Amino acid sequence: MDEQYISIWELVLLLLFMGSITYLVGSIVFFFTLRKTLINKYKKIILLLFQLCISVILSLVIWRFWILDIDIMFLFVSIPALIAECITIPITLFILKRLSKT
Repeated sequence: MDEQYISIWELVLLLLFMGSITYLVGSIVFFFTLRKTLINKYKKIILLLFQLCISVILSLVIWRFWILDIDIMFLFVSIPALIAECITIPITLFILKRLSKT
């Protein structure tokens, strides 16, 4: 049996495809929590993109070290993407609040 290799870009595209619903819902939730802050819309867009990139990278790491004997997809929700969104949204908001105080 020949080994098949996949490039990192194909892996990221697969991850974005599988977690597209989760990333979309996470970005909407993050946007509505950012609406309460008094920052301009360009900084909000930059924060949304930053949070999305960090979430994709974290979900890739979670997917790489997935050791549970269950599937990574639950209906249309990617579990590693959901875990990454649940981690990155509060951390990004915490960093934003700490930076806005100074």
